[in-house]
Amino acid sequence: MLARFRKAYVRWLAWIRKIFKELGFVGDELEMRVRLFLCYFTWERIMFPGLSKARAKKLIEHQVALLIRP
Repeated sequence: MLARFRKAYVRWLAWIRKIFKELGFVGDELEMRVRLFLCYFTWERIMFPGLSKARAKKLIEHQVALLIRP
């Protein structure tokens, strides 16, 4: 099971990294955004339970805008 998780995790990171690379980020700027995206969106529901879907969607729009800003 752990091997399957690692394989999925590596693929997920590659997919996220590809998106930010396509947006023009490189080096530390790229890596920082990949890590922030993965950590935040993985743990958001656990860290902030009870958020309505409407509010979560609104905040996600702001978060994405922040992460794609040069």
